[in-house]
Amino acid sequence: MFPLFFGAGRPAGPMSDTGPFRVNLVGLHYQRHVQFFPPGQPLPTTRIGLPPNPLPNPTDARRPGYHVNEEFYAQIQLAAEPRLSVSQNGALKLVEAVDDRGQSLLIEANGKSTIQRHSAYFGLTAGPTLHLQAPLRRPEQPGQEIKRLRGLVPVVVATRKGDPLVIPLSGSGGKSFHNDEATLEVQEVRVNPNTNQTSIQLLVRTNRNSGEEADLLAAMPTVMVRRNETQQQQIEVRDGQGKPIPWYLSNDAEGARMTLTLTPHDQGAPAEIRYYSMVRAVTDVSFEFTDVPLP
Repeated sequence: MFPLFFGAGRPAGPMSDTGPFRVNLVGLHYQRHVQFFPPGQPLPTTRIGLPPNPLPNPTDARRPGYHVNEEFYAQIQLAAEPRLSVSQNGALKLVEAVDDRGQSLLIEANGKSTIQRHSAYFGLTAGPTLHLQAPLRRPEQPGQEIKRLRGLVPVVVATRKGDPLVIPLSGSGGKSFHNDEATLEVQEVRVNPNTNQTSIQLLVRTNRNSGEEADLLAAMPTVMVRRNETQQQQIEVRDGQGKPIPWYLSNDAEGARMTLTLTPHDQGAPAEIRYYSMVRAVTDVSFEFTDVPLP
């Protein structure tokens, strides 16, 4: 069960749909900085009342001793359909970037890593969206717009399997429950009398060292952060009527131990925990944008 909201239509910005994925071009960023004195060199000083020594022509940024820094990149957001999560599985790759003058905006040997690194839980980091940057080259005489920008993002996409491991909270203290993927133990269920807030301390041990899971992990680039889907995707707390109860982690989930603090609204008392195993697949999400104004 998940909430539905009234749709406001497609956003007005550039977007590219590929299967269950949507890639949005959030923006283009360009910045140019001229450093007139080398970093670390003390600035010249003058006596009070006397003007400073004149600087060379500040418009000539290519004269010896000047340092020019330029930054030009596209901000990209990749989103998956509900109930899917995505993890970046390699560097974003630009295939084509050309302006309306026919000039290439690709950086030579464009392979700068844009791997996203987030803390998560056991294995692959994941979430509904990825926020990426694609570095670009700005020509000396740029056009008015990017005529075409094409690329792809290697990802691991994950979703819940059916038949979750169901753990009744009544009388489960100190008991272990397991399936082929994980073993869970409810160590403590505590109610704070001052806030009437319930916290559940769990011990979760996973087994991800064999079969398709091991083959998938072995195929991933070594630069990828091998952490798991967020706890919110795999662990669900429900009341006696089957309504999901929102929760958050009230500790840093050291190792396999974690504490869930429940934040119910119109739900009843917690009755069970559901632990969902995940199924994953590797794919490339392609995107293409056209006629984008240049900054």
